[in-house]
Amino acid sequence: MLTVFEEIIVAIKPIFYIDVFISYHHNEKNLAEKIWLKLKEQNYRAFYDKDDIGVRLNYNQEWEEKAFRGIKRSAIFIFIDSKYSRGSTPCRTEYNCAEKYKKHFIALVCESLDDDGNWDQLKKNRLFLKEREISDSDLNEIIKAIHAKSAYRNLRISLLFISLLLILLLFSAYLITTGQKTNSELQKSRSLAKANEATAIYLQREAEAQAATATYALGELDRQRLIAEANRISLQGASGQNADIAALLAIYVLNQEYNRQADEALIQSLEIATTREIFEATPGHLSVAFAPDIDVAVIGSSGGRIEVWPTGKIFQNNGSSIECLAFSPDNSSIAIGSKDGSIRIWDTGRVSLYVQITTLNKSPVSSVAFSLDGSLIASGSQDGSVRIWDTKGAFVREFTENTSPTNSIAFSPDGSLIVSGHDDALVRFWDVQNGNPVEIAYPSEYEHKEPVSVVEFFVSSDGIVFLLTGSQDGTIRLWKLENSSMIFIREFVGHNDWITDATFSPDGKYILSSSRDLTVRLWDTQNGREIRTFSGHKEYVTSIAFSPDGRTIITGSIDGTARSWNVFNQSPLPIYDGDGEEYINSVAISPDGKEVLTGGTDYMARLWGIDNTTSPTEFRGHSNYVHTVAFSPNEDFVLTTSWDNSAILWDKSGNQICEFPNINPNYDPEQWDSGIQPDVIGSLSDKHILIIGSIDRTATIYDYQCKKVNGFSLLVGHSDIIHAVAYSPDGKYFVTGGRDTNAIIWDSAGGTIHKILHDHAEGIISIDYSKDGNYIVTGSEDGTARLWETNTNSLYAREMYIFEANGGTVTGVAISEDGRYVVTGHQDGVGRIWEGVLDNQGRLAYNSQDLFDYHIIRHLTGHLSPITDVAMSDDGQNVVTSSRDGTARKWDTDYRQLISSVCKEILKDQYPIYQDDLRDYGISESPCK
Repeated sequence: MLTVFEEIIVAIKPIFYIDVFISYHHNEKNLAEKIWLKLKEQNYRAFYDKDDIGVRLNYNQEWEEKAFRGIKRSAIFIFIDSKYSRGSTPCRTEYNCAEKYKKHFIALVCESLDDDGNWDQLKKNRLFLKEREISDSDLNEIIKAIHAKSAYRNLRISLLFISLLLILLLFSAYLITTGQKTNSELQKSRSLAKANEATAIYLQREAEAQAATATYALGELDRQRLIAEANRISLQGASGQNADIAALLAIYVLNQEYNRQADEALIQSLEIATTREIFEATPGHLSVAFAPDIDVAVIGSSGGRIEVWPTGKIFQNNGSSIECLAFSPDNSSIAIGSKDGSIRIWDTGRVSLYVQITTLNKSPVSSVAFSLDGSLIASGSQDGSVRIWDTKGAFVREFTENTSPTNSIAFSPDGSLIVSGHDDALVRFWDVQNGNPVEIAYPSEYEHKEPVSVVEFFVSSDGIVFLLTGSQDGTIRLWKLENSSMIFIREFVGHNDWITDATFSPDGKYILSSSRDLTVRLWDTQNGREIRTFSGHKEYVTSIAFSPDGRTIITGSIDGTARSWNVFNQSPLPIYDGDGEEYINSVAISPDGKEVLTGGTDYMARLWGIDNTTSPTEFRGHSNYVHTVAFSPNEDFVLTTSWDNSAILWDKSGNQICEFPNINPNYDPEQWDSGIQPDVIGSLSDKHILIIGSIDRTATIYDYQCKKVNGFSLLVGHSDIIHAVAYSPDGKYFVTGGRDTNAIIWDSAGGTIHKILHDHAEGIISIDYSKDGNYIVTGSEDGTARLWETNTNSLYAREMYIFEANGGTVTGVAISEDGRYVVTGHQDGVGRIWEGVLDNQGRLAYNSQDLFDYHIIRHLTGHLSPITDVAMSDDGQNVVTSSRDGTARKWDTDYRQLISSVCKEILKDQYPIYQDDLRDYGISESPCK
């Protein structure tokens, strides 16, 4: 009941002013809003959760406090009565609160309900709506009911108010007639003294609290400062030392408590390809190269100074700006082209100049190259010339049929041709023996639109000759040379300014490019996908080179620095990157946690070791994208399904056991044009194989000899396409989720509905069963995942928690054996690991509403595109996520294992190097303990 003080406040309000609380399930939100607007017109103050506070707060304690506050201050409690609200724990919580405080109930019945249960208050004051959408006459009936309820309330308040006034008058009269004024004053003084004493104590405690808060705030500020600094320097990626410091700062914070920013800073500091060395030179044009077969880098600057790392040797180029350089194939010499039009050849062993070539018209030399046998040097100049010299400096010949400035030059692998790129956007070929132009045909539609700045050859292991061209139009193109023709292969698009340099990795698997957009980018040669961007130079990058082993690159920029970078990921977490896969659609972890199965858009599935140290086993047989993959519980079999409308059962060596074709017999291939794919989804129990036709909504169960055991239609439960399926551990049930927002648990033996999971607002696209069979987690396009308890007596499974993270569609879900951990993958490319609150016995603990509470313990950041699926090992220790970026990644559930591995693999032994830097952040000892 309301307190006396609350009753007095309400009584002072105008008689017609009354508060109404509207309780509803979010499926009835439109109905609640119409009632609210009507009440507002009638000058009633009505409350309903119009901002979806309950959903956003997962109906936690904060939501409960806000809801109870609104119910307690209201006189009338409107309950929109439907099967949804009857099955909703939050609605029941609000009902119980209203009943406790004896509010006036009005039940709005939306549909026929068979069982009233113990909703006693709803049986007494019912209004049956004529239409579910509510008519004006329905609204008028509601207003009349509220008027009737308010009349009694206002009468009661008025009588109470009058009674209080009479009591006050009688008390005043008593004071006057008894002459106790002095005593009253004394009493007031004593009360005032006590109040002052209490106030003093309160103020003292308040001061102490403020001091404690200030101390905490200072610590929090310091922690946030460390996190911000770790994020800044890890994102900057300017040097390897910076990245390692970022990791140490993040570890320092994480050792105190989990923090998403610190977690992401740690991952970013490991994921970025960090710089290990910065070579300072005179600001201006830099030219760089790695010596073949040895890790020696040569840097040339505009001041004419050439430095060799790590030997420290210095070449002085007579002060002329260095425009280009190249090593001889045997590393014995280096040719340097200069702005003054000269070419100088140096002995790299003695650091001595032994040949100086002066070009005919002293035009800046823009490109130099050695022939493969090291006997010739080719040069290109801004005057448009292409010339050949021997290594003693003797002129051999000039190719004259060109007037456009030459930007780049290269010998063909067999030494018979020279290719050159020019300002007129053309690529020209020349015969080395006679100097004549060679006609090489290539399709005009693939010609560059701006000057060609890069040309480079590469020969594959099977003898195919490739040519790489880069242009000021910002694109890079890959060609194959065959029968006097250039055959266009693919284009690499991503830079937003002209290409200054491009090169193949030693094995040809990757292409590296630099641009005036200040970035260097690494590309996959096979599919043209950008793998990584290197940022850090303050001015545009002019030249790049790979180390002989292909794991380090060196970049030169007009900012006066050259930088050495680690090409590949430094993280100890394995990445599964299928060759040619644009997307990985599905992922699974074997029950023993030792293997990972992926399926993608290259029509194949792959079986990897969990640590990805060996080549994967490939499963070839589908003629379209692999849609889902699954392990059998005994780990002997693998099931794959595909958009080719089939499923295939395999052994783990990649051999087909049997194929199940034409799963959706009514599928029309022309439906592809409307975006409908013939999804086939499947799951495995210890005895049976379940295959579902998504579009036809048919379920078929087979044994492991590929014989049909049972088959039935799911049309009785689903009204739209099915997106996800999972078997219960004992094989007695399976659960399906579809576009119709329903998840349904079916009896495997008879195909009858066992339970319904209904509360999502949009389609369900991912499902997982806990290994103990007690819980199901569903992921939806509505941006939420939901945890359900299956052991209920009702037809409807009980919703135990709503996972919300503002990450968009929940594209994948996984749950650990006992439900302690839940993993959600999202459209924003981030995975999230949630941990449930446990009781003293280590089981999931119920809160005051008999629900579970979860909190995020890790954010899995690193994918470049939306996550497509997630999987968790049986022991809950390992998680794998797959993504549209073409990779799958393994993570440790507990970030502390990551910290341990980082400290062991990267940071621990190097801590003294960073000790002084960390002291600047107030850290006096190593975070790696």
